[in-house]
Amino acid sequence: MAQVSATLLAGKQLVQKPGLYSKVKRILAGILDTAIEAKKLHGGLVPLEPPLAVHVDGHTVWYALDLDRPSATILVVEPASGGPTKT
Repeated sequence: MAQVSATLLAGKQLVQKPGLYSKVKRILAGILDTAIEAKKLHGGLVPLEPPLAVHVDGHTVWYALDLDRPSATILVVEPASGGPTKT
């Protein structure tokens, strides 16, 4: 089962906006599942060098994936400087 966790710093940043952690957790679980399937189909040719980023509700969420465990770790959350956001 996929696991999503946050560093201490990211946890503090996430609690500042109610509902953001649950939304980010859901999105990263989906990204992790997709990466696992892509790895199966492409034989390990999925680039996963951290940090990776996704935009959620006006924030840039930096994260790392580990497909062997499988897990996603939220590293840092910061206000987005623009660009598309996921909702």
